[in-house]
Amino acid sequence: LKSLILYWQFYGQDEFCRYNMFNHHFFDDEEAVMFFQGFLREEGGATVVMVTDPPFGGLVKPLANSFSQMSITWKNQNKAAMPMIWIFPYFFESRILEYFPSFSMLDYQVDYKNHPLYKHGKTGRKQSPIRLFTNLSPKDIILPEDEGYRFCSVCERYVSAGNKHCPKCDTCPSKKKETVSINQGY
Repeated sequence: LKSLILYWQFYGQDEFCRYNMFNHHFFDDEEAVMFFQGFLREEGGATVVMVTDPPFGGLVKPLANSFSQMSITWKNQNKAAMPMIWIFPYFFESRILEYFPSFSMLDYQVDYKNHPLYKHGKTGRKQSPIRLFTNLSPKDIILPEDEGYRFCSVCERYVSAGNKHCPKCDTCPSKKKETVSINQGY
């Protein structure tokens, strides 16, 4: 996996640029901006997906602004929406959708090995609130069945195995691996 913004201490300016995602600022000025634009053009952009895992205390609005700016740069070069995956808590769903209405939230629960609350196992929470928000088609993202996910043929996407499809909602409505329908006040 080739990454642009990881491991800056190991790579030179021809392989890496430092970037502040809260104010869309490239630290190495025009050279970094040019490198970023070149990165987006590699292989016609066919292999680029922006995956971002910002600090959860960060405000959605400045992050969305920066991601929108990156997306505009991408769209100017590739004439299509930039594929994005934003890792963030599910309770920010309405805020994320306010800025990116084409996004959907996947059921996948993200765990972190080095986080005391969001790691899998005895010392972490029972269920992580961290989800994937994306503009990629949910039916194209295969979630691991051995981790408790199944394909819902009605929703045409992978969902948590405990979710039951609600015909009134026309969805598998869980956020926390518990199905609640409209009639139950969801």
